[in-house]
Amino acid sequence: PDDLSAGLPKIKEALREVGVHELSAPGFEADDVIASIAKRTSDSGLQVVILSTDKSFCQLVSDQIMLVDHFNNSVRDREWIQNRYGVAPEQIADLMSLAGDPSLGIPGIRSVGVRTAARLIGEFGNLDAVIAHADDIPGKLGEKLREGIDTLPLMHRLVSLRQDVQLGANLHDFRWSENMLKGSVEEAG
Repeated sequence: PDDLSAGLPKIKEALREVGVHELSAPGFEADDVIASIAKRTSDSGLQVVILSTDKSFCQLVSDQIMLVDHFNNSVRDREWIQNRYGVAPEQIADLMSLAGDPSLGIPGIRSVGVRTAARLIGEFGNLDAVIAHADDIPGKLGEKLREGIDTLPLMHRLVSLRQDVQLGANLHDFRWSENMLKGSVEEAG
């Protein structure tokens, strides 16, 4: 909304004053920036918590990266993802490619839902293997899969979060402590 856009510079400045910094990478989506930060941080041995309900972030979940649904205050860990989607976190992009994701404009394969996609991934292991065995899948499912098979690599690329975005920032610069907030509040009076 226009009102929000007009106020963004003031909001950003107020957040900077209390030690909350902005990080962006021109040409990349925010999800890819978040995924890259999460990867770099977890690779350095730190725990990462992502507050989001976005299903795309499920592909990042690991022993080091936790996804929290801030509306329901629930944790989406490996077990939750396996129970909810029928696949492991590292297979979420494969699942989304096959089943589609309307919120991202990803159509998936016609007539393939989450359960069918999970079954195919469970049977063949991953999307590449599903594609390689498409001619072996009988019936309507095999027909639908073969009809849309050429779109699967593009769909997979679109739903896969980039974890290699060069951020041009040292993550230590983004440390935050309550003392930063206290100092800013005391200055403001």
